[in-house]
Amino acid sequence: MNLLFLGDMLADRVHPLRTLLLTSMLNLVVTPIGLIWLFTTPSPTVYYYFSQAMVLAMGPVIALAGVSGFPIEMRIFPKERFGHFCSANALVRSVGVLNGGNWRRFLWM
Repeated sequence: MNLLFLGDMLADRVHPLRTLLLTSMLNLVVTPIGLIWLFTTPSPTVYYYFSQAMVLAMGPVIALAGVSGFPIEMRIFPKERFGHFCSANALVRSVGVLNGGNWRRFLWM
């Protein structure tokens, strides 16, 4: 909860697009570290502590990206048709979530 509050304050003080750019750059730095499992097989203890460290590192990044999303939409969409664009965005996202949840069914058909 505190991460969301602090991320929202940062997104309000600095432009939300800048904060989303910052989270994208941090994500590009942290995500390749998680690909270490392609090259090595650690013990369960090492895997556990490494996963916990990755969650702690990515928590603020995910929170900042989450609170920056809607203010970006408010700045990008036109003011006179904001409701139309939000409805269309919700429709497209819901169709994506429905199809993304059933991806296994499409692979085995």
